[in-house]
Amino acid sequence: MDWKQEAALMTNVYANSTLNLAAAAAPDGDTGCFSEEARKRTVGWKVSVRTDEESLDCVIWDCTIPNFSLELLNTSVLDSRAWVFQERFLAPRTLHFTKDQLLWECRATMACETFPDTFFDGAIPLAGMQPHGSYDATRLWGLVVTGYTRGHLTFSRDKLVAISGVARLFASENLGRYLAGMWEKDLVQQLAWHTYIGRMS
Repeated sequence: MDWKQEAALMTNVYANSTLNLAAAAAPDGDTGCFSEEARKRTVGWKVSVRTDEESLDCVIWDCTIPNFSLELLNTSVLDSRAWVFQERFLAPRTLHFTKDQLLWECRATMACETFPDTFFDGAIPLAGMQPHGSYDATRLWGLVVTGYTRGHLTFSRDKLVAISGVARLFASENLGRYLAGMWEKDLVQQLAWHTYIGRMS
């Protein structure tokens, strides 16, 4: 079957899935979901803090290591692949088999073995960053491109194909024509991109 035609179908495969299983700890496709390495147990607490001395209202804080979810996911080989960005963005639910614990990600929340109910460490679940939600579509596209371009591709010719499914979601957001990774409505600002020191563009 033609590769471009097959790649285009991946949008529907992930967007219409019930649950995406991600072997985040696997160094390659031969390893599977379960890691045989010793698991590093991360300790976390839910702390209830009163909003002020006069009130009985409380705020719940999730206390653990800084950038907890990023530490679990961004250190994995799987999450360094550009194709995986699209899979995580499109799938409504993903269960990540990381090196240290299971991590649940859906459009509403994240949960893991340390925080089995739910947790918030400042990171927005990738599946929850949908353009027709409460996010400004132009700003959100910038976040999408930033996240996507951190990933690596085996073949550079896949650069636009590997994000095409996400672009299709944005097509109904009145951004104008899609022009090779940019939107006509905000084209000038998108052309004024930059890279961080030490990164190849």
